[in-house]
Amino acid sequence: MPRNITIMFSDGTGHRYEKIPDSVTPDMIEARVNKDFPGKRITNIDGGKGPSPKSNITANPENYKNADWEISCKTDPITDKKDCVIWMITNHRVQCNPEPGGGGSLFAGAPARQTPAFIYTRVDNDPVSSRLPTKMEEQIAAAEIPLSSLQGKSRLRVRLFSVLHDNYDFDINLSTLQDAIQQALKIK
Repeated sequence: MPRNITIMFSDGTGHRYEKIPDSVTPDMIEARVNKDFPGKRITNIDGGKGPSPKSNITANPENYKNADWEISCKTDPITDKKDCVIWMITNHRVQCNPEPGGGGSLFAGAPARQTPAFIYTRVDNDPVSSRLPTKMEEQIAAAEIPLSSLQGKSRLRVRLFSVLHDNYDFDINLSTLQDAIQQALKIK
């Protein structure tokens, strides 16, 4: 049965190949990606096979999308635990990893090597908040926002001001994100 395969690159972008036959091997996929996107480093290939028929998982994450978000899950080969990442369809530099009980984080990232010097956030119509990035945020070139601080909110705006004096702005619809989080938690 044909499947969809999602490729993620080190710069935070991604690409999706649709209706790929089951006979296509991972090596064949990687060769095609390297041909289509020369110079980009692959960080993840999601083969799109979904859960096995014996699974009690009620949703197929590879096929779940809403207006703004898409879910990608993989199973840890050692622990068999599902790990889900939700990313913004229009900007793969915005991702989150929800955990049960309202835990997890949302990440809004700058292009590679664009270390943030300041992070500005605004939730709904609250005043703008600014802060210096943490060491980890500097290393991953992204702002980390706890999902627990966004519960019950509808809009998040983030600006990363880089050390190269570039602004990277994100306007995030939290209503549709909450829907995607609920779907991801059903899968876990």
